[in-house]
Amino acid sequence: DAGMKGVVALAGGGSSKSLYAIGSDNSAITQLIAGNTPGQLEFAACLTGNTFIERSCPAVPGAYANSDQAPIAYPTAAAISPDGRSLYLVSGSFHGSVIARFSREPLTGALTYVDCLTGDTEPSPTGVLSCALIPGATHGGYGSGLNEPRGVIVADDGRHVYVTTGLDQSLVTFAREPATGALTFAGCLSTNKRTTHCHHLTLPRWGLEGLSEPLLSPDGKFLYAGASRAGTIDTFKIGAAGIPAFAGCLGGGH
Repeated sequence: DAGMKGVVALAGGGSSKSLYAIGSDNSAITQLIAGNTPGQLEFAACLTGNTFIERSCPAVPGAYANSDQAPIAYPTAAAISPDGRSLYLVSGSFHGSVIARFSREPLTGALTYVDCLTGDTEPSPTGVLSCALIPGATHGGYGSGLNEPRGVIVADDGRHVYVTTGLDQSLVTFAREPATGALTFAGCLSTNKRTTHCHHLTLPRWGLEGLSEPLLSPDGKFLYAGASRAGTIDTFKIGAAGIPAFAGCLGGGH
């Protein structure tokens, strides 16, 4: 029942001494804080999308047992905005298509769930979708551009959030409202021809399949991401409006 079961990633940043553990197996995010001993971590709080473990972690609105389409559903990565007031959590270890927004108290690091966006039109067992749909959302999420999100990063100016997706082979851009942290779908690049609201790229072999772990250059002008199934490191140039364009790739295949 632990929130940290199946930890797959850590997220840090902001002005507080907090670290966040992404527990995929139990669909949870756990806040850890600095202990009294240097380097020591202590449990602070956790949130889950799986009502099976709500005795250990409070459930967010829209949570339910097994949490396949919940706001936190087998999460894979998280990122904190530069002002420390928002945290974004992507879920999709089992082909989900969700990005959830949390407000964050900069001094304590405490999280409060706000809302989520999804590429999956399939309703939860309650019959009510708990997330707003992005353009191009599909039944099951495949082809939405957001299927199987594997990485997320916030631009240094706080105006855009970028999500990499493995199964949909996409880099998705969200415009961010700095005052509230709210996200709006702004487009995507993809090598998956099933995506209907993405600009399609023509690349050899597996294209951007398995795209994950985005990293921005210090000047914010380039984004890099590894594509595990394609065996490439892909480069994207960030335009003046914050929208990326494919700039090339480095691969180990022939």
